[in-house]
Amino acid sequence: MKIAIGAVLTIVIGLGGIVGVYQFRESRMTPGDLDEMRNAERRLAEAEEASGELDLTITEDTATETDSVATEETTSETGSTATPEENSPEPIAVAQIEEEEPVAREWKQIDAPGFSPTKPFYIKFACSMGDFVVEFQPEWSPNGVKRIHELMSIKYFDDIRFYRVVEGFMAQFGISGDRALSSKWGNANIQDDPVKQSNTRGAVTFAMGGPNTRSSQLFINFGDNSRLDHYGAGFPPIGRVISGMDAVDKIFSGYGDMPSQGGSGPRPDLIGSGGNKYLNEYFPKLDYIKKARFVEPAEVEAEDEIEAEAA
Repeated sequence: MKIAIGAVLTIVIGLGGIVGVYQFRESRMTPGDLDEMRNAERRLAEAEEASGELDLTITEDTATETDSVATEETTSETGSTATPEENSPEPIAVAQIEEEEPVAREWKQIDAPGFSPTKPFYIKFACSMGDFVVEFQPEWSPNGVKRIHELMSIKYFDDIRFYRVVEGFMAQFGISGDRALSSKWGNANIQDDPVKQSNTRGAVTFAMGGPNTRSSQLFINFGDNSRLDHYGAGFPPIGRVISGMDAVDKIFSGYGDMPSQGGSGPRPDLIGSGGNKYLNEYFPKLDYIKKARFVEPAEVEAEDEIEAEAA
């Protein structure tokens, strides 16, 4: 069967070439050339018809071979994943961050709550591409979440750009467009926390350049980046997006990564020295945070009113 197919295809290609040559010479053809071209066209049509009759057989044979290869590759990959190497680090032994979009909720802005090492708080980020809410969990990363609470007290995240956005990986922000704030907080480092949660989709994590270098920059994971759990000292998530992940997915990524990483995005050092003026002039398409405020679920207010009436 394969020999017959090859022969037919060879004939088709050869006759196609003959017809092409004659068509290219059409303006200088003799009557004899014209007859030869017509005969070649007829033979080409017959060969193409014969080739068409063999298409179903080719498709069936190819599909069988392809399915076999795919099965072997999948089995190999699955086996590799299911059997960790002896030196692989221990997995994070806590519940992983949920990847499904939660049920939509209504949120009410509130005054800054006092910081509690055990009680989570919520922040709504109102952005150019849409709004999202992050639940920050002190028990996941005490030092990290305390820093967020501290930054929120001065409305640090207002008018900040998502300056490093790598499609399928993460969106990074946290360098203030106000040069004075950037200078003050850019190197105000905090101590590391152990990794208790995983960098899965929606997890919010501090960016850092080495041990004990977390300060003000955060990133939101677009996908499963659990490799970061054990990269270097480990990147401990401090919270997760619980509402509006669809807005996060819309963050403009056209500039890509930083120049030092092969992208065409802004340089962090120039953001620090030039502020939003630099970003507005050279990177006008960047999405940004309009304002960030403490919020609570609206239903909490309703529950409190019911309890008060019952009392």
